[in-house]
Amino acid sequence: MNVQAIPEPPDVPAFHLDDVHALQADLWQHAQRALGPVTHGYAIAPAYFAIDDAASAVRIGNNITISLDVHAARDWPSCVSILGHELVHALDGLTGHASWLEEGVGCLFGIGQCVAMFGHAPMDLCSGAYRSAAKLVASIPNQFDVVKALRAQDIRMCGVTPAQLLAAAPGIDVRTAQILCARFEPKVVGVSRVRDCGE
Repeated sequence: MNVQAIPEPPDVPAFHLDDVHALQADLWQHAQRALGPVTHGYAIAPAYFAIDDAASAVRIGNNITISLDVHAARDWPSCVSILGHELVHALDGLTGHASWLEEGVGCLFGIGQCVAMFGHAPMDLCSGAYRSAAKLVASIPNQFDVVKALRAQDIRMCGVTPAQLLAAAPGIDVRTAQILCARFEPKVVGVSRVRDCGE
């Protein structure tokens, strides 16, 4: 009888959920150090892969679940970047619609963690409106310190007003603050088309 050995699964995140969950715990700690401690008591469930859907963080009741997309399933740098991004959303408990500020911070945090671990980041994951949001956030001097200071005052990234952002980051202009505080609309790429907060 000819017995063949079963090959090892490929070294991609989809086949190593325990490693993804350990990575999630590490990234969660890094996010809190960079952006301030969690502001809620919701449980963060272990991330899972939803290959047919976009990555997302969703709160149902007292639980936040993070689904990762096909990009995160295929390679570790993408997994780090996407998981880091979604964990930023979880910091404030998903209490409102994401702002341009929140999406930009999520992109920069995820990409930054990816670069720290691998020396590079898959830039194609931050495109369109997400890239615009990341560029706007990157224009804020010491952006993570600014967000951390806002969150220390119980100001969530999804609920910050232009006046609060300007007070925390006086170097930015009023229009940039208005755009960053607006509800994120991924189909809106040109920042001139973004509605002001309060509209």
